[in-house]
Amino acid sequence: MIVRALAVVLCAVVIPATACADQFDLVCSLVTSVHGGRAAPSGDVHFRLDTSRNYFCVNDCNDVIAIQAVTPDKIITSNGSTDGFYVYSAYFDRADGTYHLTKLGPRGAPILQSDGPCRKEPFSGFPAAKF
Repeated sequence: MIVRALAVVLCAVVIPATACADQFDLVCSLVTSVHGGRAAPSGDVHFRLDTSRNYFCVNDCNDVIAIQAVTPDKIITSNGSTDGFYVYSAYFDRADGTYHLTKLGPRGAPILQSDGPCRKEPFSGFPAAKF
């Protein structure tokens, strides 16, 4: 909570406005379908993004991950990355304020699809580095 309050104060007083515009949280209300089945709400997912340094994290922010690309239209967090078995594609659509995640199986068939609207919130920061 203190980190979030400090980030808001710094953005309001010390840091140039352009830097603060590049750092923000997005809370997305996702609906997920598995194996092409019926879509069901899967709850809110909290993202923290720093598009000037190209990093983001999800929910408790256990891992800070590199953003693949930032364009005027999209923030691409995964562009065909793989965990050795599945292929992931994920991005934020900046024009309509939505998030899209597709998980493909080994033969390219969609396994999971999550989509939903996002709301922008003040940047809550990344965890402090231990060393």
